[in-house]
Amino acid sequence: MPKWAIAVSAMILIAGLIGYMGLRPSMSEEDQIYHLIGEMEQAANRNDLLSLLRYVAEDYKDTFGHTRDSLKALALQAERSLTLLRVKVSVTGLVRVGSRATLQADVLLWEGSQSQPENYRVKATLEKRGRKWMIVNAEGWQEAAYGDTGGE
Repeated sequence: MPKWAIAVSAMILIAGLIGYMGLRPSMSEEDQIYHLIGEMEQAANRNDLLSLLRYVAEDYKDTFGHTRDSLKALALQAERSLTLLRVKVSVTGLVRVGSRATLQADVLLWEGSQSQPENYRVKATLEKRGRKWMIVNAEGWQEAAYGDTGGE
C-alpha cells in the first residue's frame, strides 16, 4: 500500500474516532449520580474513607451540625480504628429538579467480621457544581457513627 494511502486511511480513522467521541451519548444527570454513589461504595469497601470527601461539598451541613471539616475528622478517626468495612448501597429513590437532587438509599454496613449487616436509610441532597454532583446534606448515616444518641 502506498504511503499516501496509509496516511489517508489513518486520517479517516482519526476523524472517525473524533466523530464517535463527539457523538457518543454522555451520561444523563441521573446516571452521573448513580455513578457517584457506586464510586463512593467502592471507596468505602477499600476502607478509603478520606477519598469520600471528594464528593462532599465545601458547604456541607447536616442536622447534627457536621461540616465537611468535621466529616474529615470522623473519616480519619474511622480509618485508624476500623479493621474492615463492607458497604452495599441500594438506591431506593432519586428525584432531580434542575441542578438539585434528592436521593434515598438503603445502606447495609458490615464492620469487621460481623456476619449480619446493620441497615441504615440515608437521604442525601446533591447539587450540581460545575460538572460534578456534590453532596450538600446527608441524613441517616449518623446512626452508624453514634447509634441513637444524636451526636458526639
